Amino acid sequence: MTPEQQAAFVFSQSVCAQAEIAAMQAENEMAKLSKALPIYNGDDFRELLTKYSLTHKAVMILFAGGRLSS
Repeated sequence: MTPEQQAAFVFSQSVCAQAEIAAMQAENEMAKLSKALPIYNGDDFRELLTKYSLTHKAVMILFAGGRLSS
């Protein structure tokens, strides 16, 4: 990948993660309004970094020309 493609990939993955985070937050708010426990916790949100290859290590591997494992 070219540097531009790498940056576009990270950006697109970030957008996907943000969309999922927004949905998770909305579900937690709905649970809160229903006086239920949150559906998602901090670990669930942190797992999205791995799911979307946004950990520091994953991004550095990508920018160093390595391949991300699926």
